[in-house]
Amino acid sequence: MAIGITMMKAIKADTTSYALVGERIYPLVYPSNPTFPCITYRVISGVNYPIMSEQVNTTRIQFDIWSYSYDDTAAVKSALMSLFNYYSGTVNSQVIHETKVDLVFDTFEQNIKAHRAVVDVRVMHEGD
Repeated sequence: MAIGITMMKAIKADTTSYALVGERIYPLVYPSNPTFPCITYRVISGVNYPIMSEQVNTTRIQFDIWSYSYDDTAAVKSALMSLFNYYSGTVNSQVIHETKVDLVFDTFEQNIKAHRAVVDVRVMHEGD
């Protein structure tokens, strides 16, 4: 399974994150006329490292949180930071060795009048 999809499923399995965004997690772009808050995600980069005869990949994934309310954006950002700061486990049979939040910032998208927070996560995992 692609790591982006695995990470999306990890968010949906987390009760705190799911309570905030539900099923509104989209690859790359959100649909037209979305319900906010929502999350979009994209794979930024990936590198393979052979470790003790198993293939472990390190992939950076960027999560963008969108909302018309700064408080809603901040709540989802906080939930993702808590979930992915040193997360490990198996999601849909894909092994996640460790995640680490590497970068976080807030911005405002003037053209759509929406708050946006970015959470950049480094993921060490097996498989693609």
